[in-house]
Amino acid sequence: MLSTDYEINNEYKGKSIYELQVISNDLKKGKEFSFDDKEVKRLVRYARYIDSISWRELLVDLIRWLFVPICVLLLVFVLLRWNTVRSIQSCSLNVQARLIKGKTTKIWDIEANFPWQIK
Repeated sequence: MLSTDYEINNEYKGKSIYELQVISNDLKKGKEFSFDDKEVKRLVRYARYIDSISWRELLVDLIRWLFVPICVLLLVFVLLRWNTVRSIQSCSLNVQARLIKGKTTKIWDIEANFPWQIK
């Protein structure tokens, strides 16, 4: 509660830097600082609520948050993979067409163009 920003149930609270400096100086001088009873009760009630959240609820929330990004990543992967396979097949067909037409293609030209196909 002695900070510039803390959250209770999506509501941000806090003290200004000046207030915190005054409180700090008072504490150094031995003066006591009393917290607002309503605010303390509210903070304790919220902390108990947070502690009562089960691991299953947290897991369901995690899955909800990660579902869309994972689906987008999978879609991008599939599209990239599909385009790569299509381009490799297209290049392979071009080499086969050149060989069929009787044009000579040196093996090192094929290796330079298709290093992933040479074993």
